Amino acid sequence: MIDTVIVLDRFANSDHNMLQGDVQVSQEFSAFNNPRLDYAQANYEAIRQELLETNWACLLQGDTETMWLAFHSLLKSLETKYVPCRKSAAQHKKAPWMTYKAVRLTSKKHRLFRKYKNDRHPAYARAARAAAAETRRAKRSFERKLAVNIDSDRKSFY
Repeated sequence: MIDTVIVLDRFANSDHNMLQGDVQVSQEFSAFNNPRLDYAQANYEAIRQELLETNWACLLQGDTETMWLAFHSLLKSLETKYVPCRKSAAQHKKAPWMTYKAVRLTSKKHRLFRKYKNDRHPAYARAARAAAAETRRAKRSFERKLAVNIDSDRKSFY
């Protein structure tokens, strides 16, 4: 987080001041290395069975807050017991405007570069031009569709 902040002089002719701060950054958290719960592999039958065997009258006593905490802790304990963890794969998501053809041509370009290790090779140059053209076309098409959707939303709003 930010430890110290120092207010410096004004910025050129502006009436704003410059700020200087020290930021402490740690790499303890990574979105790709954290284990995730795999609900597709959960044992829902065992969860249902334990919920049927639960003495609800005994569990849900007191005010609303204590009942919620008891119910929440029961669900969390069943979750940790019957839902396995899995590591999330570090998969790259494609851009929303990339079409199947653009991805395929880009993959071909990468494959040819790995094969020839030369960006001036005629086969690579052809593949790079084709991939760039298809990527531009896909992006333009996506932006047109997006503009039409926004325009139609605007017309229905007013």
